[in-house]
Amino acid sequence: MRHRTDDSSLVLLHDSNATDSVQGRPAASPTPTTQPALIYQVVLFASPQFYSFPWKPLLNRLVGDTYPVAVAHFAPHHATRANLALHFVCLLVQLSGNFCFLTLLDMTVTGSRARPFSLATALLWSVYLVLGATTAPIWCNVAAVASIVAAYAAAPVLLQQPTALTLVPLVLYVLVALVSGVSVPGYARLGAAAQVTIFLGLLHVGWMYLETSPPAPSDVGVPYTLGFCTVLVLLAALPRPTLPTVLFGALVGRSLGIWTRQPLLTLYCYGYFGSLLQVLAHGLAKEQATLLALEDEGSLKKVRYEYAHVTYFPTLVFEGMYCAAYRPCDKKDA
Repeated sequence: MRHRTDDSSLVLLHDSNATDSVQGRPAASPTPTTQPALIYQVVLFASPQFYSFPWKPLLNRLVGDTYPVAVAHFAPHHATRANLALHFVCLLVQLSGNFCFLTLLDMTVTGSRARPFSLATALLWSVYLVLGATTAPIWCNVAAVASIVAAYAAAPVLLQQPTALTLVPLVLYVLVALVSGVSVPGYARLGAAAQVTIFLGLLHVGWMYLETSPPAPSDVGVPYTLGFCTVLVLLAALPRPTLPTVLFGALVGRSLGIWTRQPLLTLYCYGYFGSLLQVLAHGLAKEQATLLALEDEGSLKKVRYEYAHVTYFPTLVFEGMYCAAYRPCDKKDA
């Protein structure tokens, strides 16, 4: 197998069948390849990529790929401790936003405290991780499942505490970015972290302004939302949908949700904001984002690898942190 030595501590934990022995690239699982890839791509990118729903693990089982393949793609693009620390914060954003959205959806649909969508998502996702990520160290799966359960349990409280939901992880993200910038010799990384801090600060101030401003006229909410959803689906069908959907969902969608006072839309697009934080983390660490790297694959392989990446993301993050903790400090320590 040919892997970058910096990433071998994570990749080599897994079965060698996860990679193509000739090309040194992850080999696809034996899932049938006759499915309409574009439909599954639109389903993935027209919703927040890292949000899970009851059908998400089932779709990965149908058209996605295995955990060792997901690791082989994740490891080369998450080799630095700084990037992994930022992705841990992003995981908190994604999980909290995911289950707050599902909880609000449950309340809207059922009109009660019953949480069928939230519970089904937490159970199916947790079981899928335990049964699918068998090559991961056991504590990584335990931590991933515990994070899902914690997000499920905390969602009703977080819905009543919007500051805890949005501002606390944002401040934590900025602190991690600045600390990682200080720890690297020179001023390039610190300067980049400062720019990210200013950008995120301006975004948050802008959204706070929208929250305190008069809401949009009542007759524009539905047509504007339909227009947003139409454009989002079209962007999700592009050959390279990652950045367009992330930027459009995080910036336009979340702003529209706040302006029109639609909490469901706001929380839905909070998942795209989490993905935007991941893109910024990769930029700070000078490592390519996995979903962007996978866009160079053929359409069927791209969809399969992307589904595996987002489905197994909690376990991938914890295994990356596990390997970084036991890695010599002179290897990918930035």
